[in-house]
Amino acid sequence: MELIPLLESPDEISSIILEKLKGKYGKRLLLFGVKGSVAANEFTPYSDLDYVVAINQGTANWFEYLYGTTYIDIRVVTIETLIKEMESVYMQWPLKAGSILNMRVYYDCENTYSYLLSIYEEIKKDTKQFENAVELNTFMAHYSKAYRAFQAKDFVQLTWSSIELVNQFAYTIALLNQECFISRSPSKLLKQIKAFNFRPLGWEEAMLLALTNDPEQIFKGIHKMLLILDKLKDKYEFRDFKISSISNIELN
Repeated sequence: MELIPLLESPDEISSIILEKLKGKYGKRLLLFGVKGSVAANEFTPYSDLDYVVAINQGTANWFEYLYGTTYIDIRVVTIETLIKEMESVYMQWPLKAGSILNMRVYYDCENTYSYLLSIYEEIKKDTKQFENAVELNTFMAHYSKAYRAFQAKDFVQLTWSSIELVNQFAYTIALLNQECFISRSPSKLLKQIKAFNFRPLGWEEAMLLALTNDPEQIFKGIHKMLLILDKLKDKYEFRDFKISSISNIELN
């Protein structure tokens, strides 16, 4: 498919969308911004336009458009949902919070964005909250899937599992540094981890091996990540939701 260049800049497109949002939501519109490559000043003709919209009351919505060959994604949520995503530190938090904390903001009513940033600064004071957000059970589940794929020589599944495991591994390191990411791009993850104060021994080699095209090296990297996390659990109090019996499930 031939690439169709945009007729307008991302900022011009954002300005048009903002006016339409004002027309739809009126005074209920609190925040409008773009995340991802535009926010990071790395927009290319191959990039998407990913928007976050916060409203005061109402129903969440999701709008998708294909403009030329550019995918436009507009996520509309209530401000309560956005605040909850900032306050509730959990395994996917580095990616979720990172997309909010690193937005390019086009509209901010009632200092909404400043309030979201202040939530992050406040929770950073509680180191244990980040530590307790880390859990190894999800990593183990994906590791098991990668192991089965490797044994069955299903290298497509192995590759998909390795990408998920690399991200889980990166999120763990981010949480232990009380930091967040703005991208799932492997090269950016590596760059961001290098800037952290805490980096577990062998982390880079493990991630690079897991991102190769050689199945043997991929699984070797995955196993190295597992061993690194296994050592970390002796130092930190990671969350554990493993059960020994199905009867232990409690829906409280």
